[in-house]
Amino acid sequence: MSFIYDEVHVPHSLAKTQRLELLNQLGEKGWEAYAHETTRSGHLFFLKSMSNDSQQVTLSLSAPQVLDRSRSLGQVVLAWRSYRDLTLEQLADRAGLRVSISGIHKIETGATMRPRQRTLISLAKGLEISLDCLLGHEMPPP
Repeated sequence: MSFIYDEVHVPHSLAKTQRLELLNQLGEKGWEAYAHETTRSGHLFFLKSMSNDSQQVTLSLSAPQVLDRSRSLGQVVLAWRSYRDLTLEQLADRAGLRVSISGIHKIETGATMRPRQRTLISLAKGLEISLDCLLGHEMPPP
């Protein structure tokens, strides 16, 4: 069984009733919200679907465009670390000697915008994902 993954960013300005309307519409189109993250700008819902038809989703809300697929490297690392239920220290241990706790924290907070390639490879290894996934070229984080 394989899943299709996507995500939806819902700004804080969207009323709770509209967020529920959005999730209902996604459910009707075959999507399941399996995780949620509150960000500075809104709510990020991680979605999965077993249907190939679910790739084409058009939402009709009385609000601005809510689909946002742009995520920083730090947001991706934090999402995967949270999904794996790892502390900064645990991820640093799993990633090996090339990545420090403070280095991971700087990446997650955006203080380090362009880490070295060997750091990225070590982080991907520690998170048990591919480098392409870490960089956003494959399935988005859960």
